[in-house]
Amino acid sequence: MSLEEFIRTQLESVDDLRALLLLYAAPRQEWDVMSVAGKLYLPPERAAAVLGRLAAKRFLVAEGEPLRYRFQAQAREAEQLIAELSELDRERPVTLINMVYGRPGAVRAFAEAFKIKKKEN
Repeated sequence: MSLEEFIRTQLESVDDLRALLLLYAAPRQEWDVMSVAGKLYLPPERAAAVLGRLAAKRFLVAEGEPLRYRFQAQAREAEQLIAELSELDRERPVTLINMVYGRPGAVRAFAEAFKIKKKEN
């Protein structure tokens, strides 16, 4: 699998990318939802959804109560691709972000985040 294909098929958003790279950078550290939310400036609900998605894809291990997450890719190929992502993030972060936003539907999802929604009474 190429890096572009990995981004297209495995990462739903820049938040997925940021969380994956955060945990990859400290593979022995365990993170709870609030720690990741604070570090990435995300609402806790969003951080929980991102971590759950990454764990379901077997990039993270989730253990304990409350859940704590740490990086542990189950497939060697995935770990190598994540290492490439990390290197690309250090060397050409704008290129990487553009690759994530270049996914079909990503621009629409980005725009949806800025829509003002009416509150239900």
